[in-house]
Amino acid sequence: MSEFFGKKYRVNPETSRLLQEVVFEAGGKWGSYGKAVRLVEKPFLFVDMSGDLTWCGSAGADYFNLQSDPEGHLEVVTTVKLAEPKETVELGGKTYYKKDLEKALENIKPLEGE
Repeated sequence: MSEFFGKKYRVNPETSRLLQEVVFEAGGKWGSYGKAVRLVEKPFLFVDMSGDLTWCGSAGADYFNLQSDPEGHLEVVTTVKLAEPKETVELGGKTYYKKDLEKALENIKPLEGE
């Protein structure tokens, strides 16, 4: 699960696009619309715990419970930390993500004396 899941956001068009891209990278999507950036003009986005995106316009403050909870657990997105490019390693003519390979090697006992 991504740190971006299960949260409500107030966004602008630029941060909406960035947030959507990060959510897609983490496995989220717009329900049946998939992983296409859309609705960047909407001021509020919600990413549920499974990564599904929903939105509401400025009149939708009640949807986000902003009146009963002024904080509304709402994050104002000013920047989105994009994922670092994953480092890769070649082994036996195939390319692997370095972290995946390191994790797999933790389970293999090295040969003694070689």
